[in-house]
Amino acid sequence: MGDFSAVEHGTRAGGGRACFELTLSGAVMELTLAAAEEAELPSAAEILAALNDGPVDTIVSAAVFTAVRESATTPVPVGAVHVGDGEDWAVKISPSRMAAYAVAATRADGDESPVVSEVEVRQALATAGVTHGVLQEAVAAFGGGRPIAAPVLLARGDVAVNCRQAEVEFLFETNPSIVPAEHEDGSVDYRSLVVQRWVEAGTPVARRSPPVEGKNGRDVTGREIVVARLRDHPLSKHQGKGTTVEGETLVATQAGRPVLAGERVEVLPFYDVKRDLDFSVGNIDFTGDVTIHGDVHPGFRVRATGTVTVQGIVDRATIIAGGDVLARAITGDEHSSIEAGHDVVAQYLHNVRLSAKGSVEVQREILHSQVEAGRIEVPSGGRIVGGHLSATTEITTGVIGSVQAIPTYVEVGTGAGGKRPVVRAAKRVYFGSVITVAHGPFAIDEDLGGSSFWAHEGEVVRLDPASTGPNADLGAPRSR
Repeated sequence: MGDFSAVEHGTRAGGGRACFELTLSGAVMELTLAAAEEAELPSAAEILAALNDGPVDTIVSAAVFTAVRESATTPVPVGAVHVGDGEDWAVKISPSRMAAYAVAATRADGDESPVVSEVEVRQALATAGVTHGVLQEAVAAFGGGRPIAAPVLLARGDVAVNCRQAEVEFLFETNPSIVPAEHEDGSVDYRSLVVQRWVEAGTPVARRSPPVEGKNGRDVTGREIVVARLRDHPLSKHQGKGTTVEGETLVATQAGRPVLAGERVEVLPFYDVKRDLDFSVGNIDFTGDVTIHGDVHPGFRVRATGTVTVQGIVDRATIIAGGDVLARAITGDEHSSIEAGHDVVAQYLHNVRLSAKGSVEVQREILHSQVEAGRIEVPSGGRIVGGHLSATTEITTGVIGSVQAIPTYVEVGTGAGGKRPVVRAAKRVYFGSVITVAHGPFAIDEDLGGSSFWAHEGEVVRLDPASTGPNADLGAPRSR
């Protein structure tokens, strides 16, 4: 290497030039930014790094930032060099201690540059403590005596190379929102339960960047620059169900939705239909969860061992799920039915034949349907009209029956898990309805207000809708 040059320090990592110039004018280091249109403006950090490797004793950082901010194209003082009193020249070690230079003292106009021999240079290097990275050719160039008109690079340290730690990048959203969205009016948007992620077998779900060993450096005084120790991060640490490690990639071994379970990636079986379920898709029989982003058209069937989620309407179709059935709404006929191994959630049920081992939660109404479940719940603003509803422990709603006296049969069994069977109607029970609790019927022969119906001593008794049950020690409730 030759004389000190800012261009040498100003090369960008991507290969472009950070166009600026550092020149020593007397004892002052001056910065000039390039004015060429094709030049890239350097950053203050790039300039400060060049100064830190240069033959300076002091650096004025504020001047550098101002020059960059104002795109200065005229020389700006940004540092200073000090050679000892009475000396013509000296070996200066850069602030970074990664370079050493021969620098002449400030001279009056007309004074000639000091001429230095190779022996003097080597003695000065030893006196300054420069023991590593000496550029022998640069030193040998002083063999016959050489004037120092500008700083001359004499030694260059070995730059430390930091190791690159192993990193694992997950190629899917690891923390999605999968809970229902509750609106200000208290209603719930069950469509937000749908998990939008879906991968096919063979899809990468995580990728590992392997570690790269670093390299210790050494400055011109021989001091070692130690880099951080290498830490590995094996991809097998993240291998879970439905995945396998292939080289530096974690790959799904089955179609499904990827989830992060602790530190492990699991691909859960999940069938995703991006549109309506119609003739373009056909019936579905799937081991796992199924999501349909549109409607299920009449006559089609979905059978799944997991949960079936329908963002639209199930229209006279058959759904058989080992888990939950979640739908915007369900309508049926004599050729369709709904079966759930757990719960059913919908806005309304019309003319539906439905059975669920868990609960049935309907936001608005159940009309002319045949429903069997462990528990049936319709909010106090909803209604049950027509059909036959049967639950193990409880049926709650706002209204049972209608002013037209449409026959409506509501029945609960003998209870379960220590819970007493009950039917609750928060607002009204209409004539024409029949309430059965623990096999005891209660025919409604006149319109009633809000009521709850309980089994008591072999009969069905009617209490207020919020009652916790009959008490034999109290006065006789209405019964028959």
